[in-house]
Amino acid sequence: MLKDIRNIIIQGANFESMTKLPLFNEGDDSVKATILYGRNGSGKSTIARAFRTVKGIPTENIITASVSDDKGAPITLTEAEKAHVYIFDEDFVTENVRVQEDGLGSIVMLGEQAGLTELIDAATEEIEAAERILGEKKALLGEYNDDANQKSPKYYINRMRTALQKDDGWAGRKRQIDGGRRNASVSDNTYKNFLSHSPAKTRDELVIDFNNAWKRLETAKSGVAKINVSIPDIPTDYSSFSADLGNQLLSQVIEYPELSEREQYLLSMVHSGHGDELRNTAQEFGSPDIRICPKCHQPLTEQYKAELVRSIQKVLSEEVENHQNRLQALLLPELTLELEQFQVLSSYQACIDQIAAINQRVRNNNELLQSKIADPYTPIDNIFVDIEQAIFDFEESLKRLEKEKVDHNSSVADTRPIKEELTRINNEIAYWDIIELSKQYDVKHVEKENAENDFIEAQKAFAGKQNRLNNLNAQRDSIDIAIDVINESLKYIFFSDNRLQIRVEDNTYKLICNGHPVKPKDVSAGERNVIGLCYFFANILEGKSRDAAYAEEYLLIIDDPVSSYDVENRIGILSYLKYELSKYLLGNKDSKALIMTHDLFTATDTEKILKELKVDCNKKYNGQSSFIYSQKELHNHLLVPFNNKRNEYTTLMNLVYEYANGNATEQELFIGNIIRQVLEAFSTFEYKKSINEVSTDDSVLALIVCEELRVHFKNLMYRLVLNEGSHRYDQTKNMQMDYFAFISEPDKRRTAKEILCFMELLNAPHVKAHLGEDCARIIDEWCDEILSTKS
Repeated sequence: MLKDIRNIIIQGANFESMTKLPLFNEGDDSVKATILYGRNGSGKSTIARAFRTVKGIPTENIITASVSDDKGAPITLTEAEKAHVYIFDEDFVTENVRVQEDGLGSIVMLGEQAGLTELIDAATEEIEAAERILGEKKALLGEYNDDANQKSPKYYINRMRTALQKDDGWAGRKRQIDGGRRNASVSDNTYKNFLSHSPAKTRDELVIDFNNAWKRLETAKSGVAKINVSIPDIPTDYSSFSADLGNQLLSQVIEYPELSEREQYLLSMVHSGHGDELRNTAQEFGSPDIRICPKCHQPLTEQYKAELVRSIQKVLSEEVENHQNRLQALLLPELTLELEQFQVLSSYQACIDQIAAINQRVRNNNELLQSKIADPYTPIDNIFVDIEQAIFDFEESLKRLEKEKVDHNSSVADTRPIKEELTRINNEIAYWDIIELSKQYDVKHVEKENAENDFIEAQKAFAGKQNRLNNLNAQRDSIDIAIDVINESLKYIFFSDNRLQIRVEDNTYKLICNGHPVKPKDVSAGERNVIGLCYFFANILEGKSRDAAYAEEYLLIIDDPVSSYDVENRIGILSYLKYELSKYLLGNKDSKALIMTHDLFTATDTEKILKELKVDCNKKYNGQSSFIYSQKELHNHLLVPFNNKRNEYTTLMNLVYEYANGNATEQELFIGNIIRQVLEAFSTFEYKKSINEVSTDDSVLALIVCEELRVHFKNLMYRLVLNEGSHRYDQTKNMQMDYFAFISEPDKRRTAKEILCFMELLNAPHVKAHLGEDCARIIDEWCDEILSTKS
């Protein structure tokens, strides 16, 4: 349980060895609240970080940290108990309060938002780096895709195509070999056809071989070229043609049927060659769908249609139809054969003439057949011409043409072996023309693939980082912070509604100072610290109702609630601190608090807070709950009693020394009055003289052994700036100004130093008694520095 914690054991940072600090022990009693005073650098921050380690948060420089009970037995906190340990320190403010510029104002991010903002900033930097890399990869890939760039594989493809396409290249030589009119076509892949060749000769040697082979080809081609096509055959229709059958059908008589007047009209149509038209009409009128005559557009009855169809069928009987079909079968197409390749042969013209004669006879016969088909009732006495003999004679001519072709080809030299040799040589020359370009292409092709892979990986990396940034932004936007609670706290501290507030706009928290947006550079460290303290207490309430939250047990660690920059707001901060501590320490009798400070005034004021809370606690619990608080000082890494009854003069003198030594900057506004009080007390009790008189009285100055220093302090006009500051009534009455408030900060420190040196030279044991030997030794060094400027 948290209430059982009496000690913390630390090793790390300020505590080199394992150190036990009884923070919540006062004799045999358990302490509910402890005030721990310690100068800067004494180890207070280390204690706060040690409690972070106890919470389970890894902390830099803390080797080990644990807590124990009154008997020194280790206490292992549960996760729920760790979650009830809350630590406010400089690290908390750094981690949980972040102010970021937004146009003319600032956005404030608190808690997890601040941590996420750091992650978002880091992710944004990563995206920018990834985008730069992506741009570089894209630009490099662009070079590989640029046909005109020597890094591009296509650059070498184009050069290989150009080398092959030229008239004196592979395509031009192939045109010569094939006897074509244009150079052979070359594609992007043509070069691959030559890579498998492994020429035994150089390119120059192959060119000589090509020229020699070309001369042989020219010699061979000086004669008539070979005929490599076959003699065509006569279609079989012509060999089966019968002239006797044709004459028989033409002279055949078809008997007229007994016809009505309409049927005789239909027959006259047949005689005039309209038999096919009648046949189509019968087929059309036989359809049950026809209702209107397509010629006269009159309505048709079924009876009329049936009678008309019977009349046409009677005129065009089945006998007529069969007769016409037999005639149709004798029709022949004109004879066509491709003989142009044989023009050089002597029988060529005779064959052409025979084809013309045969076709004339076919046309004559076809005309007779068509006439009989059109009018099958009328016999034709013209004699049907026989083409049988003409076909036979033509077949003999084709045989002679074949023999002439064989004789012709035997007399012509065969050029194919020479062309094949030329083709091989041409391909091998092409190998030498493209091989180096091909090797460079292979290298650049691999480089391009690598560049493409790198670009894809860069795209993936950029997309991944973009997704991560989007997720972080969405996560930050989804965080809900009790802004109303924080604003109420800020109003409590500053005693103002608009001195400092956080306003929600567009899902962001805008920082408003005196009713206006404020830039990050104009947000003081004190204001940031105050926001952090307000968020600290608001964060404890997250997800809880207030009454239920205060009733739970807590351990609150608060390091320097009034920072060096909060002096002007110390009353508001201490009032707010009492307000919050009262709710937690009185809400649960087992809750504890540790308040650490480097400021004597804050330590004294905090004691007053705890005294009042003790009274309130006794009232609430009717004296049944003991509210014991403790005051300790962290000195030389150990806890010693803190004497809140210590001499006020000693306290003020220590403050003057700390300020002169570059510390206690929070006292800058008040240091003039503190110096006045110290010097007035010293001069009054030691010499019964005023501030003005003590440095001008020769009997007092005679105590300074060194004449140069004696003269220096007699002429030191500190009296002007200190100006009898303790005589407040007279000062107010005479409306005198506090000149010390208007001198520079270095001059204030110099004044503090020289006052302490003056007191040291007058009464060294006095200074040593109040400040200690180490401080007195440093003041002696300051005196030497003053003397060195006089030499």
